[in-house]
Amino acid sequence: MSMYAYWLANTGLTVHKLTGLMKEGIGAEELYALQESQMKKIRVLDEKDVEKITQSRRHWDVQEHWGKLQGEGIGFVCVEEARYPQKLRRISATPYALYYIGRLPDETRKSVAIVGARTRSAYGSQITGKLARALAQNRMDIISGMAMGIDADAHSGALEENGDTYAVLGCGVDVCYPKRNRYLYEKNAGSGRHFVGISAGHTAAAGIFSAKKPYHSRTCGLRDCDGGKKKRADR
Repeated sequence: MSMYAYWLANTGLTVHKLTGLMKEGIGAEELYALQESQMKKIRVLDEKDVEKITQSRRHWDVQEHWGKLQGEGIGFVCVEEARYPQKLRRISATPYALYYIGRLPDETRKSVAIVGARTRSAYGSQITGKLARALAQNRMDIISGMAMGIDADAHSGALEENGDTYAVLGCGVDVCYPKRNRYLYEKNAGSGRHFVGISAGHTAAAGIFSAKKPYHSRTCGLRDCDGGKKKRADR
């Protein structure tokens, strides 16, 4: 399933259309095998959608791209699979697919998201690190966004206690952004830690940053550290 779901996630269809296909009971592999005339009978697809799918099948070598993704050590899971995070199924704009390096969070474990200002105060940095270390000591997963400031402090604090920390990225999971956090990205990767994103091989984009917020709030309790009106990380 994953190989064809990976193809479908890259056809250019919107989340709304992908959700509609699932409601119609049409999986990625089944859609790939359909004739163009059969696709035109699917209620949720218009002519432009059918054109996107047929063009993708002509020019996108599924096995080649799937092999390349696996060769880069990037994991993929789509909402059609049982291992897709259950809490994300509850939001209105559930991402069709997630890309990850390492592993997805264990949903039997407690977790806390710590996010906040990029230009945080010295006090905010100190408290964030202290909080992350304390939570990691108590076997709680720390989830943040790998951004400058509070996010980086949260990841660092968890790593200092050899805790599990997950970075929900606003770019491809194989792209380090911001570049100044390269040391943290490499430390996370070298420690067998985990990155979760909604794309692979893409630089940071506003739409992807917006999609991070539901992941933070739905996968765990949320703590916003040192976020004043003008310094909130989501502004």
